Amino acid sequence: MLKTRLLAHIYFSYFFLILGAVFGLVYALQLIGIGQDLIRADIARSLHLTLMLYGFIPLMLSLLPFALFDKEGLMRK
Repeated sequence: MLKTRLLAHIYFSYFFLILGAVFGLVYALQLIGIGQDLIRADIARSLHLTLMLYGFIPLMLSLLPFALFDKEGLMRK
């Protein structure tokens, strides 16, 4: 029951995880001197932190109560 209702939300949060990981990789490459002309380093760092702290993690934490309710059988009809 939980999987069918929340699957779209989980895919949406994985999009934020992948996007944050991409900007983290760009920033890491810039720290070692590769890809300096792709995007400014401060913008890549800001995008990475913003997407991880305000995107993926809160979305996963917002789904946690529903997963626990479903595990305990509280959401059954």
